[in-house]
Amino acid sequence: PPYGMMSPPFVPVVQPSYAGVSLATSVPGATAETMMMLKGIPQELTRAALIEAFDKAFKGAYNFLYAPEDPKRVGENRGYCFVNLTSPEKAKEFAAAFDKKSPEESFGAKAAQEGKTCEVLPARMESIEKSIDKLQSMKDKPKAKDKAKDKDKEKGKATQEGEVAGDEAAKAEGAAAEKEAEKEADKEAESAKDPEEKPKEEAAPEEKGEEVDKTAWHPVLFSPEGEQKPFPWSSQGGAAAPASPFKGDAKGKGKGK
Repeated sequence: PPYGMMSPPFVPVVQPSYAGVSLATSVPGATAETMMMLKGIPQELTRAALIEAFDKAFKGAYNFLYAPEDPKRVGENRGYCFVNLTSPEKAKEFAAAFDKKSPEESFGAKAAQEGKTCEVLPARMESIEKSIDKLQSMKDKPKAKDKAKDKDKEKGKATQEGEVAGDEAAKAEGAAAEKEAEKEADKEAESAKDPEEKPKEEAAPEEKGEEVDKTAWHPVLFSPEGEQKPFPWSSQGGAAAPASPFKGDAKGKGKGK
């Protein structure tokens, strides 16, 4: 820069950190040799159904399971899941048990899908990390109920300020809105008397702003005895988690979405 002028100091951009959410801290023994991706699973299978199937031969031999939910098909998985086995040997046994097998062989008669087979691949650790980070960020977003409460507070505050200020224009507008609402109510009452009128379809919970429980599709951990444990979600802004050794990993072939 010209003499007498100084460049502004460099200020690093600090991204929000989610302490303890990485695979490195949640599943310390996970490697590209133990984390498997099982593709071709029936989408209607729940996480509980997968656990039941895996426990028949591998209870206590896996410590992590994640079956992402399909965002376009509520209540169904995406057709794949991630499983971390406790050793490379157990991972090979898992692959032998499910790879190239039909869904019916792997999950029972109810899962029969003609012409389809399951496939076991080494999972891409980085893809799982990104998916978990996305889940964490969604958990940190304000809930629909909280947003509604804040909106009601703001509306109430604006109403009080208008009354205190004696805003006659606002009162007149409110009266006009009430009359309009009365007219709409009368129309609805009239149409309700018509037996030929078809009932309106019930809106989905998410469309109505209601909260939908997604926890049944979150990652879950298991003890050496095979007992289920909750995934250690953390609060935003905590101490930064150790850098994951899986970032940039390109050894695995399986992909998460």
